Amino acid sequence: MVNSLNSNQLDAVRYCGVEPLVIDAGPGAGKTFVLVERVKFLLGECGVDPESLLVITFTRKAAEELKLRLRGEDFISDDMINRMQISTIHSFCYKLLSEYGSEALSVLADGVDSRDDGGSELLNMFVRKHMGDLGFRFEYYVPNFMIDNVIDKFDEYTTFGVDT
Repeated sequence: MVNSLNSNQLDAVRYCGVEPLVIDAGPGAGKTFVLVERVKFLLGECGVDPESLLVITFTRKAAEELKLRLRGEDFISDDMINRMQISTIHSFCYKLLSEYGSEALSVLADGVDSRDDGGSELLNMFVRKHMGDLGFRFEYYVPNFMIDNVIDKFDEYTTFGVDT
């Protein structure tokens, strides 16, 4: 199928740079096709460990479509697909927060530990800036003055091993 790619798509599939690869295009431009070909290239040609792959999409439908198309490949097993992180940005952030609580936010906020002097305010600012990305919108909206409570609750949950 690599033959049906245009030159820009082929460049994306075979990209070997050190910076993350972002595929940004309009509807129907072949993003899912390119991502599938890219994953196949990385697994088959480059011998990349499936656990090291992070494929982020914006919709559950796109994430499921990626998994479905990868399942159709001969050399890609269900185990390999399950070991990859293929998800929406929201479910990826949820997984990070569920596993690491506010410590994940600390890493994301330039590695500032929330327990350091001034770190708590930086963590609060980070969460405030990324409320929508973290899923706090619509019916899950949290007012800015409640962010410290959210951070404290995640700290408490991770301390006591609560399954969020």
